[in-house]
Amino acid sequence: MRVAILGAAAEELAEVGFDRTTLANVASRASTSIGNVYKYFSGKDELFEATVPASVASDLSRLLRARVEALGDAREVDALPDGHPYRSTSAELFGFALAHRPVILFLLAHAERTRYAGFADEIAGELTKLAIGYVGRAYPGLALSASDRRSLGRLYRSFVVSLASCLREERSAPALERAVAQLSTYHLAGLGALFEAAASKQGGS
Repeated sequence: MRVAILGAAAEELAEVGFDRTTLANVASRASTSIGNVYKYFSGKDELFEATVPASVASDLSRLLRARVEALGDAREVDALPDGHPYRSTSAELFGFALAHRPVILFLLAHAERTRYAGFADEIAGELTKLAIGYVGRAYPGLALSASDRRSLGRLYRSFVVSLASCLREERSAPALERAVAQLSTYHLAGLGALFEAAASKQGGS
């Protein structure tokens, strides 16, 4: 029953956020009574802490970081072999997202007024910094302008929003996998175009 309550709470948080989540709705989703919820949790705050452990946020950050770093200096992602670290880290990230879908959706889209408020922006900012580090490896000597860096930040903010949409809208594992793969392809194409344009402009200046 505790597991059912936690699952119901995660789904409720992912749909409506913390403020609009009620113990009555969680109990209804779990097909139990509020009394049973109180049997396991003293109230909404304790239920929230159990449903959204800090480890999920930190592990998501770690896996996203590992995926970018695994690229090394590769420019052609589609040409990477199956055994490349980028492939394995991508698979690990997808498995993690699938296992923690509602909690990750909450973190990316509904974390306002909780200690995770701003988490999505933090993720986008961290990914932007990692991408700048990637530029140093894959495009030696390329210096991104302030405008390029702002564009990079916008691309990653859009990526995070779109990732949340995938988690919200694609309910089956195969559909989610396809959607995330398509999102990644589109996102990487945008990054590549930005870096190539910056390199071309710098080479011609």
